[in-house]
Amino acid sequence: MSNNWSMKEIVECISSGKVAGYRLAIPEGYTVKQIEDLLVQKGIADRELFQKALGANYPLSFLEGISETGYERLEGFLFPATYELRPGMSEEEIIKLMLEKFQTVFTPQLQQRADEVDLSVREIITLASIVEREAKLEEERPQVAAVFLNRLQRGMRLESCATVQYILGKQKETLTTKDLQNPSPYNTYLHTGLPPGPIANPGASSIKAVLYPADGDYLFFVARGDGSHQFSKTFREHQEAARKYQKM
Repeated sequence: MSNNWSMKEIVECISSGKVAGYRLAIPEGYTVKQIEDLLVQKGIADRELFQKALGANYPLSFLEGISETGYERLEGFLFPATYELRPGMSEEEIIKLMLEKFQTVFTPQLQQRADEVDLSVREIITLASIVEREAKLEEERPQVAAVFLNRLQRGMRLESCATVQYILGKQKETLTTKDLQNPSPYNTYLHTGLPPGPIANPGASSIKAVLYPADGDYLFFVARGDGSHQFSKTFREHQEAARKYQKM
């Protein structure tokens, strides 16, 4: 109800038997833990019940073969969108709704494209989650995706700060040497290839960026400080760009 409603409108609402719902927006790039915190903060979910629901059986093909438990099990697949939630929905029902939304977004056409580039759905979403956390501008996501795909093809480490921040569980503007030496398998500064799983829940544009990356031989990028990035093909170019924008 609204404070601006007249008495007639209030009476009609009550007498109609309509049940109000919750409109909840899940931002792109949120982790499962952040989604949990948001639901608890809004009074929509209970923390313990949500964590228990993460381990429930959801018979969806894209979850087959995932052995992880806890937050990592569904990381990447709770699709970020605006949801209409009815009062009394269980934590399991809310999670199922988000998983089914992912299934709707990841269309048969996108699945076919994934098969064409020889990547599993989980691999696509893992890389898309890194792109989601690294790229600030919509138009740069295909370029960021191309950089990571080029590095993978050349056997180079991804060296994504976002993967280290995922390990730390918080955002840090500047990572320390100690941070970069964290032995976690999610640390792409130490380990080659993709991390074990997604580090966030990516939106549709980041997923499509991985499936349809930009053309080019770029292997590096550095933040300009305004949300955009300078892309480079060689390490020397990258060093020059880094020196330039670190001074600004």
